[in-house]
Amino acid sequence: MVTEIKIRNFKSVKKLDFSLGKFNVFIGENGCGKSNILEAIAFGAAASADKLDNEFLSSRGIRVTDSRLFRSAFDKNFETSIELGFKSENGQSKELNFELQHSNEFNGKWIELNKERNLIKINDVVKGLMDGKKPDSLSITEWAEVQAEVASNREIDSLFKVLRQVPSLKEHVKFDEISIIFEKKLKEDRIDSYLSNFKIFSPENSVLRDSPRLEKSADPLSIHGEGLFELLQEYSLNDIDAINTIKEGLNLIDWFDDFEIIPSEGRKLIRIKDRFLDKSLDFIPQNNTNEGFLFLLFYLALYISKDTPRFFAIDNIEASFHPILCKKLTKVLVEFSKQKEGKQSIVTTHNPFVLDGLDLSDPDQRLFVVYRNRNGETKLQRVEHAERSYELSHGWMNGFLGGVPSHLTS
Repeated sequence: MVTEIKIRNFKSVKKLDFSLGKFNVFIGENGCGKSNILEAIAFGAAASADKLDNEFLSSRGIRVTDSRLFRSAFDKNFETSIELGFKSENGQSKELNFELQHSNEFNGKWIELNKERNLIKINDVVKGLMDGKKPDSLSITEWAEVQAEVASNREIDSLFKVLRQVPSLKEHVKFDEISIIFEKKLKEDRIDSYLSNFKIFSPENSVLRDSPRLEKSADPLSIHGEGLFELLQEYSLNDIDAINTIKEGLNLIDWFDDFEIIPSEGRKLIRIKDRFLDKSLDFIPQNNTNEGFLFLLFYLALYISKDTPRFFAIDNIEASFHPILCKKLTKVLVEFSKQKEGKQSIVTTHNPFVLDGLDLSDPDQRLFVVYRNRNGETKLQRVEHAERSYELSHGWMNGFLGGVPSHLTS
């Protein structure tokens, strides 16, 4: 789980450091920078996957624009590089530092300034293990951790034993392949694998309503909803427990009775049964049901699936939902997050009732107010647990929590 994030000079964020729980909610007025924070995380995730082309960035939910608008521009000196940092619950960390290759246009070609340094450090570690000496690039604590990792892994330990028996390799071996092997064993690579699939989901009604007609996404679920049919079809054939869990969650919709997947060479359907209709009537196809049901189906599949990212964001999770359903859905998704290998997520919302589904006494459930200070910089403040005489929804609407457009309420 990602526990700490650092963002520098990305869009409206000049300097931001914050910690996350398992289920995180961002609130704030329109244009305060909630989406910019999510995009900064997604940009770092794309870098972890070593894919920074425009197409990949867009598929992760980043609004690709002129390069000058990717960096903070609060003063004339807006050529400062973008810096991103991530830390996991067991202390693994990833630091990224970027500069534009082309200052006048955005073409996805960014430089990771410390990539070469990291490779050198890894090669230094390999040489140190071969020689039985601590590399200068590592602290005593880091060196002990590396030695413990090798000692506990027979495969990599055998590799170094072989290398130690060939003295000439110490001077002439090319360490690139060894680095690739060893990188997978280093703790910072594990946070890479957790980060690399981060996406900002923003499902669209038109896509969900007719997703079987669209070309299948390369990912199990795309950010707008493509792939939902294929994912549900796979589970209906191979993981009935997942399908049953999704159906149980769909009982948040009062009229829902059942759904089935109809694969065919022609039109593919997700057919839904309305419990109030006559039993002789056929199931309703997904293009004829209400959008709230489709959004709920999408979110349940997203949180339950083993094939979707372990860490992701949802922008405007309240879309198409009744306020009371927002509260109930939050509780359901929190419970899914608590399960073994449950998802870590950040959701943004403008619906106060989403907040009432949170229990802030649980450190895994966190609420953050995003706002812009007097200089226009995006800032973030965590709402701590406290004894309150009001619901969180009431506190937000009445300005007790912040995150309200004061120029419209005065």
